Amino acid sequence: QQQQQQQLTLLLQQYQALKMRTSEPSLVPPVTRSMSVPDAGSIWELQNPSSQPSAWEGGSVWDLPIDSVVQAPTLEQMQQLEKAKAAKERLDAEIRVKREEEERKRQEEALRRQQEEERQRREEEELARRKQEEALRRQREQEVALRRQREEEERQQQEEALRRLEERRREEEERRQREELLRKQEEERRQQEEEVARWQREEMEAMQRMEEEKRLEEEAAARQRLEEQERK
Repeated sequence: QQQQQQQLTLLLQQYQALKMRTSEPSLVPPVTRSMSVPDAGSIWELQNPSSQPSAWEGGSVWDLPIDSVVQAPTLEQMQQLEKAKAAKERLDAEIRVKREEEERKRQEEALRRQQEEERQRREEEELARRKQEEALRRQREQEVALRRQREEEERQQQEEALRRLEERRREEEERRQREELLRKQEEERRQQEEEVARWQREEMEAMQRMEEEKRLEEEAAARQRLEEQERK
């Protein structure tokens, strides 16, 4: 395809050179009243007696000799050049379309890569956001767990303090009851001792009274006997 493009470019350059040469008076045979000009045909069919165009028997415009084209272009050569020009234009159009297609594909690929990069960026941002949210959630859970642990420890400490306070109160109450019981027992023992002492004292006093009465009776009986003896 590149070689064909080069050949078409060369033919177009030759075509431009031919157009410039045919515009010169020396390349166009003079047409006068004395010449016989046919009603139909082309001016290229006029023969110049001073220069005869060389015959061209090529099968394609690519076989056209450059010298013969420059010396005497014919209508068929011009048509071949026109076809070559049209072929070049078609080739240029195909190349342009191909380039546009390639450019479109490059743009689509660039857009696809951009979209892929954007998607990856969004996924990375989403992943980072999720990781951050997970870290915050774990941090909140740890904070909640730590707060609950502190509250539980404080509750247990309060319960322990209340238990110890209740235990001390119970121990104090038991001690007070024991002291009260001991006091009552001591009071009862003292009362019993006093009662025993009083009873012993009363018994002793009763015995002393009885002994005193017995002594008095004996003294009275002795006096009576003495009196009786004296009377006798």
